[in-house]
Amino acid sequence: MGLGVIDLLKLAGLTLTPHCRFVRHQDDRYPVEELRRRDWLELYQSYQGGPVFHKVDRLVSFYGLPGTRAAFYGVYKVLGHRPAPEGTVIAECPWFEKWQQEARFFYDLEWDSRFDELRDRLVIDWGRATQSWVQKPTNKPLLEIQEPGRRLPPFDDYLEFSLSYAQLRDLFANEEAHRE
Repeated sequence: MGLGVIDLLKLAGLTLTPHCRFVRHQDDRYPVEELRRRDWLELYQSYQGGPVFHKVDRLVSFYGLPGTRAAFYGVYKVLGHRPAPEGTVIAECPWFEKWQQEARFFYDLEWDSRFDELRDRLVIDWGRATQSWVQKPTNKPLLEIQEPGRRLPPFDDYLEFSLSYAQLRDLFANEEAHRE
C-alpha cells in the first residue's frame, strides 16, 4: 500500500480523535469551485441542515473533483454550534440567504494554519461512496501532490475554459504549478 492522506497529514501535525470526520463538498446546487475561489467554502460548510457536526471536534475538509477524486481544503476545529440565523453573514454571496433559510445550524469553525502548505495540493481518491460526504477518517489513497502555488483546477477542456483576471494573474505568478 502506498502513502495515504492520513500518513501525510500526520506528518504535518494532524492528531486523529474518535470525533474527527472527513468531509467532501460537492453540490450540484452550488458551484464548489467558485465557492473555493471566493473563499466562501468555509462558510458553506458551516451552515448545515442537520446536526452532522454536533459530536465532531475536527473536520478534514475536501472539495470534489471529477469522478471520485477530491482535493484537500483544510483542517478545522469545531468550536460549537448555534442556530443558523445567528451565523456569519456574507451579503455579496448569492447563495447566503438560501443557506441561512435551509440550515438549522451554524458551526463555528477554526481553521488550522499548520496545513496551509497542503491546501489545494493534495488529491485523493474518495472512493465510490461519494454520496457519503461525511465519513470517519480512513487512509484514502493519495493520488497527487501538486506543486506549491497551485490554485486553479486542472485544465481539461478548451470549450469550458474561462479565467477571471485574478485567476489569470495567479496562473502567471505560479506558472510551474499550472504546467498543463
